[in-house]
Amino acid sequence: MADIVKMFTSGFWRYVVAWLLPCAAFLGGLLATIYPSAKHLPVLTQIDKAATADTTLGLVIFSGVTLGLSAVLALSYEPVYRLWEGYTWPKKLFMFGRKMELKRYESLQKRRNSYVDLEEETENAENLKDEEKDNLTAYYETKRSLLGELKQQFPEYGQDFLPTRLGNGLRAAERYGYERFGLDSQALWYEVGAAAPQELAEELNAARGVVDFFISAATLSSAFVLVSIGAALAKLDWSFVWYALIALVISRLCYLRAARSVGAIARAQQAIVNVSREELANQFGLTIPDEFEQEQEMWKALKRFVVDGKADDLQEWRQLAPPDQAEPAGENTLSQRHPATSLPARRRMAR
Repeated sequence: MADIVKMFTSGFWRYVVAWLLPCAAFLGGLLATIYPSAKHLPVLTQIDKAATADTTLGLVIFSGVTLGLSAVLALSYEPVYRLWEGYTWPKKLFMFGRKMELKRYESLQKRRNSYVDLEEETENAENLKDEEKDNLTAYYETKRSLLGELKQQFPEYGQDFLPTRLGNGLRAAERYGYERFGLDSQALWYEVGAAAPQELAEELNAARGVVDFFISAATLSSAFVLVSIGAALAKLDWSFVWYALIALVISRLCYLRAARSVGAIARAQQAIVNVSREELANQFGLTIPDEFEQEQEMWKALKRFVVDGKADDLQEWRQLAPPDQAEPAGENTLSQRHPATSLPARRRMAR
């Protein structure tokens, strides 16, 4: 089953599933609901006559518009994601959304702590049988674990919070390397991607394909809402308000599913950072220090070298490998690796 999911969420099939199919559904919905009442407009009259006279021409027009719209949407994925993450929101809306996300995190933390307290109370309860204690403890641990998964979709520090669920989930994934190892995986994303094992790169691309699908569907559903409201205001048919409400529900559900699916991206990127550091160091002729704090300083120095061109701090960790330790050609060399390029490579400065 996992192999089937990977097949439809990578390569060409990723474009078909994530962008082309939602666009086809969006245009099909417009044709079935709004187009019959709008085809008398001058812009659509000639197209309607031609498509009605020749079914094949109508299919060609529909296919061409679908391909064009899906291509534009796929190529514009970065501004689309930034909008859903909250980066491009107006100041007041940004602050309001961020405040709500902080409250949601605090509420989640309180609920999780309450289950910890309930576990302790159950363990100390003298009026419960052992079997009842085991059942209650298992229930509370399950609830606590589920809330723990949701907590992982938030950044570790409050100053990193964004105003949306999707933004915080992706921010948590982006900040993992820096918080753990001092490795700014976003500033060095192409380099990290080039060092990633092929299997993990494919896992990341598959996870990204799932999120792409739901973001595409949420975006097009939101566009359908605007078109339906516009049609209603133009007094074509006030029943379009119901279409707008249905599309709004679909958009919300798709967005929530996208935000939830970010967890797979976070786990894949976390694994890439964990296992690719040695290969990344080798690419720059560096040796990872034995001391953990020194490794953090090395990655920060590497970031300063790549972003700012400052090489002085990097010199002390630069050590060329002896010739007899060079990686043999043909054995998983860098040229044979598949870069994990599915996350937007935002080279922004980490705190």
